[in-house]
Amino acid sequence: MSPAYNLFYKGQSHILVGVSLGLEKPATVAIVDGTTGKVLTYRSIRQLLGDNYKVLNRQRQQKHFLSHQRQIAQTLAAPNQFGESELGEYIDRLLAKEIIAIAQQLGGVKLDDEWLQAEIARLRSKSIVPLEQVKKLHEWLDGKRKARQSCRVVGESRTGKTVACDAYRLRHKPLKEIGRPPIVPVVYIEPNQKCTSKDLFKEIIEYLNFRATKGTVSDFRGRAMEVLKGCGVEILIIDEADRLKPETFADVRDIYDKLGIAVVLVGTDRLDAVMKRDEQVYNRFRACHRFGKLSGDDFKKTVKAWEDNILKLPVPSNLISKAMLGILTSATEGYIGRLDEILREAAIRSLSRGLKKIDKAVLQEAAREYK
Repeated sequence: MSPAYNLFYKGQSHILVGVSLGLEKPATVAIVDGTTGKVLTYRSIRQLLGDNYKVLNRQRQQKHFLSHQRQIAQTLAAPNQFGESELGEYIDRLLAKEIIAIAQQLGGVKLDDEWLQAEIARLRSKSIVPLEQVKKLHEWLDGKRKARQSCRVVGESRTGKTVACDAYRLRHKPLKEIGRPPIVPVVYIEPNQKCTSKDLFKEIIEYLNFRATKGTVSDFRGRAMEVLKGCGVEILIIDEADRLKPETFADVRDIYDKLGIAVVLVGTDRLDAVMKRDEQVYNRFRACHRFGKLSGDDFKKTVKAWEDNILKLPVPSNLISKAMLGILTSATEGYIGRLDEILREAAIRSLSRGLKKIDKAVLQEAAREYK
């Protein structure tokens, strides 16, 4: 076997599955009879990806375009934020899934440490799942953004408000043109505890990639108003808004009044208690979307979505079976944040123990820690 191949499978002692990794050809697979050295079959990158091969071509074109854009920006000495998309990670997952399937057909998979660590890192990474309650929130925010109406998003902690609001920001990415300020329709910030007006304006300025100059509160206020207007901001989402100091809410109100920007305050019921101290502020943010816990079919659909879109283990765990769903319902009480933590933890424990899926014992073990 060529030394370029990395051993991935060793289920039957005489059958070897080798994977060659490279830049031009991300992965090719050779299945070899170890006793004779004969190659039994070979899978090219095109064969591994099948109908998804066009995704690889699209990613290559995108990388070429972004590289060209960076060169232009560097030539003009202009700031650039031409980052890579998630296509590369998506292709990696497709390849890993197909390679594991090939190995499984031959009688089992031996997961090497490098693959295990990569899977653990993936399970720890931030992910967004298009849930029904998230779609409803986004549609509601779309209406407020178009009407330029300020509002509140209120719900208990760990119900998924933060992820849902941040996902809205990701759906409306900045539009960049060389030599011109970016157009940023959605700004999302999460202020620190006891956030003053100066702290708030500094957060806004830095989010829009402008320098927050030294000066008085008035200087920061003027600069923030200038960049919000210059970047065409349509909606400003302030998460954990109950962290704002009471006197800071007056400046939040002014952003809405003076610039016609829809301001969204996100928090728990503590936010309402703080806002009601100032009737003028509360009246401007009366419109409210409640973000609640999951139950019934919504909870079952969410568990299924998590297994399919986030966990993506080599073998399905059937988490929506009656026994598994009962464990999750009891441990999470419908809190999506808690569900996310339990499932990721159970998946990592399973892979670390050489399992291909989450079994009932591992799920119970992980769930017990949250009761």
